[in-house]
Amino acid sequence: MDEDARTLTSADAPHLFDLTNTPLSTVRRNLDNKSSSSRRTPGKFSFSFTFVPLPTKVTHDHRGLFTVYQSKRAKYYFLKLGATTFGTNHRQFHVYTNDQHMAECQNYYTSTSSFPNKKFIISKMLSCIFLNKKVRVKPQHFSRLRQLFIDKYANTKQRIRPNNHRSNRYTKTFIKFSVEKNTFYFGPYYGCHCHLPAPYVMSNNRFRCVQHINEINKTHYKYATNPALNFIKIKRNDEWNRNRKAANDIEDYRKPQSGEE
Repeated sequence: MDEDARTLTSADAPHLFDLTNTPLSTVRRNLDNKSSSSRRTPGKFSFSFTFVPLPTKVTHDHRGLFTVYQSKRAKYYFLKLGATTFGTNHRQFHVYTNDQHMAECQNYYTSTSSFPNKKFIISKMLSCIFLNKKVRVKPQHFSRLRQLFIDKYANTKQRIRPNNHRSNRYTKTFIKFSVEKNTFYFGPYYGCHCHLPAPYVMSNNRFRCVQHINEINKTHYKYATNPALNFIKIKRNDEWNRNRKAANDIEDYRKPQSGEE
């Protein structure tokens, strides 16, 4: 007999003869699962960025740390890493900015993780902003900016931790990045009670915007742990009592002693 014309047996192709006793629905289900697994999807989880516009004219003083509030020559973008969950597979991150045009920015990203890490989130945020502004950034500059953003988040988080030794040391919350004629300020979002971002943070979770910065500048006073509502009045009374005591001491010193002629 010719080898090409010989009868096919189960020993030659066992996987074909196993299908004879398998229901057709099971075979189709297995084929569908195999085809779907062969096509790798980019990710079943998604997230997006919502740009929250803030007032542009906040202060006339743009010196030092307050330079972040200028809106004519630069724009700031502060990322809030605490996401808002919509449904089960979508998260939304808020970016607070003084760029009014970014409020209409549409973006959508996918991920294989239910909550992406900081590096991935920051990369997508920077890419979204630069793409919307039509700014080209070199890969090495982009990587450096992303790493500075991550370091800034870690440094500010370390600074605001509770500390028994209350000091007035602070850490900036923003990074300045200039490319071509554009200037950007990036950083983690630490919002004041008026929703404006804080230019710096201090120990014991102290941060305020430029309009309410005096609320934390006076916390080095002895009533800072549990500040009273009338602590300014108490402070003035203490100063008055201290000055009065000093004046009485001077008067007692000038009085002649009983044994003197």
